[in-house]
Amino acid sequence: MHISLNTLFDDKRLTISAVYVWFTVLIMMFWQLGIFQSDFMSFGPNDHLTYMGVNVDNWGEYALIASYIGISTLVNDLAGDSIGPFLSNNIADFKTRVLPYQPRTCLIISQMWSLYVSVASIASLYVAFSQADLLFLRIMVDLCVNHYTTSRYIRNKKYDPVSYRKFFDDDAQGELSVMMPSTLQNPVQPTDDTPYEVVDTDAVFQNNHDLRPVDQVSVCIAHSIELHEHIDTTALDDNEQPERVPPSDMV
Repeated sequence: MHISLNTLFDDKRLTISAVYVWFTVLIMMFWQLGIFQSDFMSFGPNDHLTYMGVNVDNWGEYALIASYIGISTLVNDLAGDSIGPFLSNNIADFKTRVLPYQPRTCLIISQMWSLYVSVASIASLYVAFSQADLLFLRIMVDLCVNHYTTSRYIRNKKYDPVSYRKFFDDDAQGELSVMMPSTLQNPVQPTDDTPYEVVDTDAVFQNNHDLRPVDQVSVCIAHSIELHEHIDTTALDDNEQPERVPPSDMV
């Protein structure tokens, strides 16, 4: 059961299939409860249709409400799929160290979007409790916008399930493999003839002051490995050993 749950969670095809199994069960429950014969399933203006407390009983008001729902859903979905990932991946993600705009601009975008979402969510809530045809209109606009935004995100990605699974299954490397340079993932193994090299850590940190401390350490180690890989031993005699620096004098 544990393995099956992991598989269901990891394979998004199985996940969405399970969701729609539950969705089918939900529709059957609604049918048994008689919801499909209720006033909620009506179409067009009628005496039972209300939106934010206003009775919508003529086609003029109905067209106005329907136009608002369609345009509002279009704007909300386009802006949400654009600004939402930007705030999550570029602003809130601690691994992102650069910004496309000034920090003040990013703060203004975040605050303005938060204000709009707070107000728009109230109007969206009433759509869910208004009538099925208006809700269906919102769903259709959602699907169209989602098709466009998802296509934009995957346009430069390629299908490679093997590499995708390897990225998640390689627990031994974890985040460290992403943070560390390639030379650190496969470091040179020292031998008895490996000379010690003094690394000027102050100079390394000075040239990489904008990095996190853990990244500075990674750069310092990589610099040490690079020095070792470029040691010129051709000038040494066969019996001459490189001068070793005692560990106590190493930085």
